Amino acid sequence: MNELKSRIQELLNKYKEPKFSEEQIQALQQISEELKSEKAIESIKQDPYWPKWDSPWWKVVLLYEAGYKHLIPREFLVQLINVIDKHYLHFFPLAESDIPKECDPYRHILCFCALGNMYKVLEGCGFDVKSELPWWYDWILNYQLPDGGYNCDEGAYTGSRKSSFQSTLPMLEAMLLVYQRTGDSHIKSLLDRGADYLIKHEVYKSSSGRLIEEEWLQLSFPHYYDYDVLRGFSFLVKWAFETKNRLPEAIVIDCLKRISASLNSDGCVVLGLNKICRDRNLSLQNGNWKWSENAELFPVLELFSREGDVSIPLSIKWYQILMYLMEW
Repeated sequence: MNELKSRIQELLNKYKEPKFSEEQIQALQQISEELKSEKAIESIKQDPYWPKWDSPWWKVVLLYEAGYKHLIPREFLVQLINVIDKHYLHFFPLAESDIPKECDPYRHILCFCALGNMYKVLEGCGFDVKSELPWWYDWILNYQLPDGGYNCDEGAYTGSRKSSFQSTLPMLEAMLLVYQRTGDSHIKSLLDRGADYLIKHEVYKSSSGRLIEEEWLQLSFPHYYDYDVLRGFSFLVKWAFETKNRLPEAIVIDCLKRISASLNSDGCVVLGLNKICRDRNLSLQNGNWKWSENAELFPVLELFSREGDVSIPLSIKWYQILMYLMEW
């Protein structure tokens, strides 16, 4: 443990706090102004989620992940909560027969990735989501798989019973915020099971101990639905700190090594592969929702996700991890 503490201190000594550029700050402020517009409200009324990646949904999540949640207009979030409550099924169908006839499965059913990400934003911005959208709380309680995670593939609930890292992390991150605010014992039990899922998989490995996805070792921003070693390890460290648990030292050492491979000389995170998918997109065309070939990235999103750039949000997350670890 003394050697581990020394390694953590070395990483902290190397770290030089990065600063957002004026261009980046102005870009985030621009998003904030867009969210105050009637156009943004009309967009979420048409659909709160689609189209990717340039609807208000994605801009809200970007502001949150960038650490600028104070720029998300509260009035917009109030409207978004109302729309979400009316737009989506209040349950996750596990069979085709569970889907109402008038329901568009692509537009009216939330996946766990979307649920967790927006739950996290709303909870992090001061909303009591259990009170505002009680059915979301039911999702957290009712859909955790036996291994401790979640899966957007309904077949996992009737077949494999295995979780997805991408589906699980947004849910766990949201639940940790709920637990921090409420101390809810039911949430803690679910969190502990989710953390155990990640620990058993050593953050990024299969049950056989092999690396699941090579891309998970490349760090990217914003996370949205992406998974990587930094995201998984960050949750585990925060969970351990909040619940007074300890992580296996071997996992800590390995994750520090993996993440360190993405640091520059100032100890800051350098972005690897841009993983934001540009495949198929749903958009409103002549009054009808239709599939198109490629999703669009809004300009501010590209500004924060360029391969080879230093990521200020990820660097801050990395620093917070190290500080948590020093409290052990």
